[in-house]
Amino acid sequence: MLQARSVTLTGHFLRATDREALFAPDLDQSVAWGDERYLQFRGLLDNLVSTRGLQPPALDDPEPFTSSAPNSIDPADIGSVIFAAGFRPDYRSWLPWPDAFDTWGFPLTQDGASTVVPGLYFVGVHFLRKRKSSLLTGVGEDAAIVVRQITKAYSVSR
Repeated sequence: MLQARSVTLTGHFLRATDREALFAPDLDQSVAWGDERYLQFRGLLDNLVSTRGLQPPALDDPEPFTSSAPNSIDPADIGSVIFAAGFRPDYRSWLPWPDAFDTWGFPLTQDGASTVVPGLYFVGVHFLRKRKSSLLTGVGEDAAIVVRQITKAYSVSR
């Protein structure tokens, strides 16, 4: 779906230089892992609703995925970056602002905006704004707030 909308998907971020951002060749494995977890979760859901005498929801199988992920990208060609970093904070290993994170490695923010680095924003972080901030049920609420902040900060007066 994202690829059909001209979003460039990559493997996990390795490092960046002045001339290129480098990525691991592991996108296929990451997508396959996610698809497998989805099918497992869907199986659990189907079992639960059927044991309660309910009709399971009609959920589609994951679409076939073929990776065409680049191993490097020229930073000049990057318009936006969305990192799916998982649950263990390790921002200091790839962001050059060590003071932007607390002793546990979590970003210092106010409603997702870094309180240390102007223009740096986060979503999907544990307890970013609420307990549900890192969950699917809460990340959208936080993302909407962060998008409003970015739009306000970077809007051009007419």
